[in-house]
Amino acid sequence: MENRRTKKDYGELEVLISPSFLEKSEVFVTLCTINPKTKAPVHVHDYSQEHIYIIEGEGDLVIENEIQTLTKGDIAAVPMGVPHTIYNEGEKPLKALLVMAPVAPEGHLGHRNI
Repeated sequence: MENRRTKKDYGELEVLISPSFLEKSEVFVTLCTINPKTKAPVHVHDYSQEHIYIIEGEGDLVIENEIQTLTKGDIAAVPMGVPHTIYNEGEKPLKALLVMAPVAPEGHLGHRNI
């Protein structure tokens, strides 16, 4: 099985569900941790809509030029192919569950930094 956890400049991504782990999966689910005073790179998902559920912490979701503050228990949807990022300006890590569907061809994340 491939490595589920990947360190990033801004924190960590842990794959929970993907077609490579669960053959018939039609979703890609990751646990994303964004460290304090950092942000994920601006990116798009060319094949999937992304759903974001905040587990703990607070952050600003930027979809194109619109900013939405999210806190524990909040959910948001990012349309397919739309640039977005999350800033964590807080003092504690931001933890979010990210669900992408449908999956990209060949079962990969379909994530592209811009």
